[in-house]
Amino acid sequence: MRCCSMRVAQVRQGSPALDARVNLALKDDAIAPATVQATASFPTAALAKALSAQVSAEGPVNVEASVDFAAQSFQAVAVLNDAAVRAGDFVHKRKGVPLQVQARGGSPPAALCAAVCENRHQRRTD
Repeated sequence: MRCCSMRVAQVRQGSPALDARVNLALKDDAIAPATVQATASFPTAALAKALSAQVSAEGPVNVEASVDFAAQSFQAVAVLNDAAVRAGDFVHKRKGVPLQVQARGGSPPAALCAAVCENRHQRRTD
């Protein structure tokens, strides 16, 4: 069994900011991501389609996320301190008031898994 690893980093300067790092591992003649870490800043308007009709947000969001494929886990933190957030009649957060949303799970998000599986399938058929 051969085994090695490679790290790929992508940093986008300007707006919106993005810093992403993917650790790839070669194991049994297959390349697959081992871990992914990303930090991004973007306007909350980019989330509009994913939000419920009762939720609105205006301003920037800073996100830190990581996926560990070996441990089958992910975590993400969204910091909305500089955004105004409204959720129905229950939440009326003004800009400047601290708000942090955290998500953790026992397996990587399905969309990321699907992208990895699709990449493996394309590599095998090329």
